[in-house]
Amino acid sequence: MELKVWVEGIQRIVCGVTETTTCQDVVFALAHATGKVGRFTLIERWRNNERLLAPQEYPLKILMKWGEYSNDIQFILRRSDSGNNPKPSQPTNSSRSPIGNGGHNTSNPNMLDSQNSPNRMTTTPTYSNVNNTSPGNPVGVVKGVQQAKTPESDSPVLKDVPPYREPPPPYRSPPPPSQAIRKSPNRSRSNRPTHMSPVNLPEENQDNRSPEAVSYNSQYRELVSLVNYQREKLSSQQVDLIKYDAEIGYWENKGREQERQVELLQQQISSADNQLRISTEQVQSLTYVEEESEIVKQNEKTIKSEIVLVRSKLANCETELLQCKNKIRKLMEEIHNEQRLMNSRQQENRQGRLASYNDNTTWQALERSMLAEMESLQSQIQQAKHATEINNLTAENLKREVGVLENAIMEKKRQVERLVQEMKEANLQSLTGSVDELRHPLDGLCKAGSARRIIGSPRQLENAAPTNKNPHGVWV
Repeated sequence: MELKVWVEGIQRIVCGVTETTTCQDVVFALAHATGKVGRFTLIERWRNNERLLAPQEYPLKILMKWGEYSNDIQFILRRSDSGNNPKPSQPTNSSRSPIGNGGHNTSNPNMLDSQNSPNRMTTTPTYSNVNNTSPGNPVGVVKGVQQAKTPESDSPVLKDVPPYREPPPPYRSPPPPSQAIRKSPNRSRSNRPTHMSPVNLPEENQDNRSPEAVSYNSQYRELVSLVNYQREKLSSQQVDLIKYDAEIGYWENKGREQERQVELLQQQISSADNQLRISTEQVQSLTYVEEESEIVKQNEKTIKSEIVLVRSKLANCETELLQCKNKIRKLMEEIHNEQRLMNSRQQENRQGRLASYNDNTTWQALERSMLAEMESLQSQIQQAKHATEINNLTAENLKREVGVLENAIMEKKRQVERLVQEMKEANLQSLTGSVDELRHPLDGLCKAGSARRIIGSPRQLENAAPTNKNPHGVWV
């Protein structure tokens, strides 16, 4: 797999990266490819947040942890040439190299001792995200192989830094001399945890080393390992916090989007309700239209039936006209035949002028009678036509008059019913009034000791009692 790393503003691609490839391997490969010398640190950048990577971390696993945000991750190789220059040894032939840059997360310090020169100096090149090389050394560095350096106090690559002041160690009873002598520097280095910040541990002459110094160095290494472990833990917690913040932002954005979707759905529901109301109103208006259409259809049916009746009447009239025409044609044929006969007879009469005068008069009388009959028949036909037309008109007028009379009869019936009801009401009112008027004298008779006189005698009740409403009286 390919890994993209930014080196001095230029994007470099490291090929053949696997899950077991560490950050230290990537740093070595880039230093070997670019041919640069110095101390380098691999940095993980996400947006505006940066984190220094430990040499034992795996870039691919880091990308897998980021998940969908892995495309926003950038790896940057940065030069950090500070704190790598060892100081020359003191007259006691023992010197302490200062601690490296504290911004790095982990380190694997390798102690290199050169005992050939009288002024011996100790250097601790760190290979965690760091590649320390000198101009004389080859560019290709093999992982895990230590390369010795010639002590050069005047090298331009190394820089002078102030000496490191160790913090006061906690109180601890010194170990017995036997244990202090048995401990070797290699064993102490092997027992150290790998997750440490890049520091140059102090190293003294083995001949002048005392048990107190050995215990001091072990305490110092333990403190450094603790500090590095806490730094690693803090960095991992910071990464987790960044992830959680990103997830929280993602879920907040998702919740806002869902709220917007809910608002859109509510708007759609309200618009659908309005459309339903409009459609119901339209349906209600259409019901009236349907009723009107049904009425129109019924009217159309009645009109069609009337048209059918009129057509049937017209057909009947046409048949009657045809019959009359046929009759007229027959009569005309008979007339022509008779005229022919008359003409033939006239010719015969002309030929036989010797006939008597009485015969001529009889023939003329016959002709006149035939012509009169023809005229009478034509007049009868015309009269029949006029009579049929008059009959049709009279029939229509009679129908109209019958309808008017029926309406008048209905109104008369209603008036009669109203009059009957009024008469009943009047009779009831008159009865109630007469009863009230007769009740007063009867009440007076029932009262004992009253001085009122009875107007009239009880025998007069047989006669009618006049009232204001009924002046002629009402019989009880």
